[in-house]
Amino acid sequence: MQKFKMILGVWMWVVVLLWGCQNKVKKSNLEMIPVDMDRAREVGVSDVFSEIELVPLETSENNLMGSVYPMVYRNRYFMRHNQPEGVSCFDSSGHFLYRIDQQGRGENEYRGINGMAGNPYLPVFYLNESLDYLHLFELSGHFREKIRLDAVREIIHGIVPLNRDTLIVISGRYNYTYTFYSLSERCVITQNRDHLPLAGSPSHFFRVEDQVFYAPAFESVVYEVRDTAFVPAFCFDFGKYNNDLSALADFDRVIVDDREMEDFLNRNFNSFINKMWGSRDYLCLMMSCKVKGDWENRFLFLDRNTREYIVATDFIESFPFSPFGDFVDDRFIFPFTPMELKEGNLSDLFDEQSKAAYQKIKLDDNPVILKARLKI
Repeated sequence: MQKFKMILGVWMWVVVLLWGCQNKVKKSNLEMIPVDMDRAREVGVSDVFSEIELVPLETSENNLMGSVYPMVYRNRYFMRHNQPEGVSCFDSSGHFLYRIDQQGRGENEYRGINGMAGNPYLPVFYLNESLDYLHLFELSGHFREKIRLDAVREIIHGIVPLNRDTLIVISGRYNYTYTFYSLSERCVITQNRDHLPLAGSPSHFFRVEDQVFYAPAFESVVYEVRDTAFVPAFCFDFGKYNNDLSALADFDRVIVDDREMEDFLNRNFNSFINKMWGSRDYLCLMMSCKVKGDWENRFLFLDRNTREYIVATDFIESFPFSPFGDFVDDRFIFPFTPMELKEGNLSDLFDEQSKAAYQKIKLDDNPVILKARLKI
């Protein structure tokens, strides 16, 4: 059985924005969500998901893809891939629509793609390079413009559309900067430089309809982003896995490599959040908890209405739950390679249409979208 593996170095992006707020926030005034992480157990896929649907992505000589990072935007699947470097777009049924493959150094070309984001307020989406540039595309795939982010002089890891005009640009390495950028004025509204060595990735921002939330890696408080302010929204109580940040309020050492970062984690923290998804009805977290000196994975699925929850260490089936999945309409959206899908032993959970599609999938086909509806 395939176990979940999370390489600690991959998650050195984890976030510590607003450390000082841990002690300033009056948690008694916030919605408190208690969670016993020691209830963790191995679960079946059917314990967490009520239905699973497959959407095979059309395969042809013109749109072959390797590993992909998905985005669901306006009923379309956008697949960012490295081989070749570009983005492929499919409709809701998996039919191929177009591919963006404008790699180069020209006016409408990119040197590489390090992230993508759709604007929920306008029918446009963005591709960000690792340095300097943001590319704006119409929903049709038509290139509109290349925006130079002069004030962002670090590696750009992702973009979060906050409203019709404002983007949050996440950049840096160990000490990250959160840049609020105005599209209409083409200028920086404000920047928030994190003085601590653990920093941000887009995985710590999540959207619930028109609200954008931010879940710091080591705090139990989750913030709503309003304008350029981070306003406490609700709070988790992880018991013995809560972190005491008081000793780190004046921390100013610069971390220079992953080994030093790992040592910093081990000496100061009991847990950290790797990624968080949310909706009106559910909250889902991928966490790492220190258990008897070792870091172990925990997967939390919580019903916000009933407060019932499941804490999983793994799935009985070979189900590679991924931090790169999207979460839309209470459904997780995962891209599986045909090999992963065949190894997953999930066919008994498919509806009849998906079972028929599953039988036709070949190992050299494009990735398959798996849509899993959450239940608690």
